[in-house]
Amino acid sequence: MTKEMITNDVFDIAKRIKEIDDDYFVVYDKKLCRFEVHNKRQKPDTLSLVLPYDRLDCRAIDKVLSTRTQHIAKLLDELDKQNEQLQQKQIKEMANKRIEECQEFLHRSSG
Repeated sequence: MTKEMITNDVFDIAKRIKEIDDDYFVVYDKKLCRFEVHNKRQKPDTLSLVLPYDRLDCRAIDKVLSTRTQHIAKLLDELDKQNEQLQQKQIKEMANKRIEECQEFLHRSSG
């Protein structure tokens, strides 16, 4: 089997994640070399979160807490802000490109 359930680790991270939600469990995927947090209630695919860390430590707990559904409104607000910033950046880049094209056109037509 390529996945191993983690029930015992040095810092009790798996246990502490389970304390956040009793349906959570931590798995190490040997094939993909990654830690995953699963939720028994999400059947048939129990995968909830892939931890972006190569070891279990307090960052995993912070990540789980930050991605819980109770925080979804905050996460959506952050996404909206990021999308707005990206859109503004794209608009500015397009405007600058059009200005350059106009300047180039004026330069060619006056010469």
